[in-house]
Amino acid sequence: MADDSNGPPSGGGTSAKVFIRDKVYAWLPGEVIDGSASSPVPQDVARATASVRVTLPDDWDQSTFMPDHKSIRSTGADGTVVRKVKLSDYAGNELPLQNVDAKTGEFVGKSDMADLPHLHEAAILYNLKDRHRRGMPYTRVGDIVVAVNPYRWNHGIYTEEMRTFYAERLVWNGELHHLWVTLMTFIRAEPVRL
Repeated sequence: MADDSNGPPSGGGTSAKVFIRDKVYAWLPGEVIDGSASSPVPQDVARATASVRVTLPDDWDQSTFMPDHKSIRSTGADGTVVRKVKLSDYAGNELPLQNVDAKTGEFVGKSDMADLPHLHEAAILYNLKDRHRRGMPYTRVGDIVVAVNPYRWNHGIYTEEMRTFYAERLVWNGELHHLWVTLMTFIRAEPVRL
């Protein structure tokens, strides 16, 4: 997969793809269009702001529950929603970056979230949302499997062929087999007496 880079965290010719907090949706994707996000002077950190254009995916209306709330549907004269955010409201005074392909600018999701270049709450939620939309209820985080109820029957993922594939790939011949062998060796080892 391509190098996932988002550019600098503020204006200056390249707009960074970020997430901003939202009272209704928790996090919204956007692009920094202006701001003092690039290396604010320490005494100005409390006042540092960024203007972020909300950039909803094309399938937002089909893939997102839409409460009776108009905050992201209020548009300016050019049809965009722009929010001014205080950087002091975010960890490290930085907006969390989206995981996007450096060449296309498109969202990059991973089947193992430990492989995400930017791992934070918003990235986890949007990765799970993307996989749910595509009918993939299982996502790994290292050795942990996160299951999201698909609210529909997914034909093909519970077949004997798929069970065999995952059992052979992950359990018997894959890295989980090595972990199992290591664990069993440790359990069977003689206790060390001091």
